[in-house]
Amino acid sequence: GLDNKVLTGWNALMLQGLTDAYRAFAEPEFLVVAERNARYIQAHLRDDQRLYRTSKNGRPSISGFLEDYALVIQAYISLYEVNFVEKWLHEAETSKSTASNKMVMGGRYQVGTHTGSIMGQPFEGMSTLAFDNAKKVFVSTWVDNVGTGVMKLEGPWDEASKTMSLSGKCVDPTRGDGSEMVIRETLKMIDDKNQLLEMYGPDPDGKEFKMMEIKYTRQ
Repeated sequence: GLDNKVLTGWNALMLQGLTDAYRAFAEPEFLVVAERNARYIQAHLRDDQRLYRTSKNGRPSISGFLEDYALVIQAYISLYEVNFVEKWLHEAETSKSTASNKMVMGGRYQVGTHTGSIMGQPFEGMSTLAFDNAKKVFVSTWVDNVGTGVMKLEGPWDEASKTMSLSGKCVDPTRGDGSEMVIRETLKMIDDKNQLLEMYGPDPDGKEFKMMEIKYTRQ
């Protein structure tokens, strides 16, 4: 059958591309279409503060996943940076949350709890991280309240760059058939108080792009 659903993340990617094109070429039509696209997201893929992942026949369905929020936030910020309309900066409302990590089971596992809000919606997440002595790699899991799957990644630590590089697969909710997509994540230890996490996944054409960036600062 015809697959005519509208995907929030892909619309956010298009909005980002249009703002980048306007910044590069100063062609007014790029900005006009970008603003129209942003208004479409607001009207058809958001309900007050709630963001949806898909829409079909004008009806939104499936609550947005973390990457949907991240992509829309970045696109709205980029739109503000080219048209200076504060509405889009307000709508973006870049997420701030608190993460608390503790070691459990004799120091074998690090369990992290994450609480905060994202675009006005309460956000909770939980992670585990451990070094697998058999595989000689780090293994990470993640769950949150904007999805129902468990993401599992694994990979090595590079002492020279102070970076953990993890990769794995998770269910691609845009497919609706349980198909998986490849995810890659890097966690860089900048200094004793700051860490940078970047997550990458496939765009609509299958090319890798940055889905999310999180900056951690120790209090």
